[in-house]
Amino acid sequence: MWRELRLARRRHRRQPWTSMVASVGALILAVALGGCGTSSPNAAATGGSGGGSACGSGTLTIGTSADFPPMEFRDPQDPSKFTGFEIDMVTELMNHLGCKFAWQDEAFAGLIPAVTSGHLAMVASDIYHTADRAKVIDFVDYMNSGLGLMVPSKNAADFSENYLSFCGKNVGLLSGSPSETTAVQAGSAKCKAANKPAISTHTYQSVADELQQMKNGRLDGILEDLITESYVQSKDPGTWKVVYIDPTSRIKVGMIFKKGSSLEPQVQSALGWLMSSGGYKQIADKYKMPASALLTSAG
Repeated sequence: MWRELRLARRRHRRQPWTSMVASVGALILAVALGGCGTSSPNAAATGGSGGGSACGSGTLTIGTSADFPPMEFRDPQDPSKFTGFEIDMVTELMNHLGCKFAWQDEAFAGLIPAVTSGHLAMVASDIYHTADRAKVIDFVDYMNSGLGLMVPSKNAADFSENYLSFCGKNVGLLSGSPSETTAVQAGSAKCKAANKPAISTHTYQSVADELQQMKNGRLDGILEDLITESYVQSKDPGTWKVVYIDPTSRIKVGMIFKKGSSLEPQVQSALGWLMSSGGYKQIADKYKMPASALLTSAG
């Protein structure tokens, strides 16, 4: 688990879209010269029977950044294979559509440019559906996400369901995560308005680093993605507890496509099938996804 969590950095929040746009030209050039990712033949797990009208006659290349459990990560027993919620979900969708496909492991910052350039047919990599991103790519949403404050279970009684109980406390954030920073700054503003000390924030490079700091008492809690926290709790039962979910941080997560892609409506329809068949819930249960993250219908 520790190796996986060291890789589990919040890539979709690390690089704000404004700075990503500035690098699109360079990234697309890299794609044209041979791709911007780190894929290898051994890592490109394939599936599907092919022949469906949504697929064309070839093999679809689907991008992911396979470093974020439980969404997508390399199988600890066989690092040449990918596993995770999104991997299983997309495999079911592609098999239902009858598409041949291959996974390609890419650096996260290159995924959106690779879709817009046509290098990738689609991407499934825990990508937040934001208004800015929706201007240049299409989404098929399949999950909710958000932020929660998690503390050691033994200390949970010391905190209430709001930011005020964290005034003057030490809270960990992942380095370069704008949404976490914005949320905790809003919480600190409430502390100041109540004449209480601000929340003291400390940044780290990985979830594993944050957990270690909580274990040694240097942090009182962490503000992190709810899906990540659910995964952490499932791997270490009884050790951690989410004491507050920030209601302002709710956001959709989706698979992404080039604007006007003929594949997008087909995947949207297939997702509706997967949800109605019960397969979506089964995959979610397999990876212990929190109930609050699941959608009840596609579209």
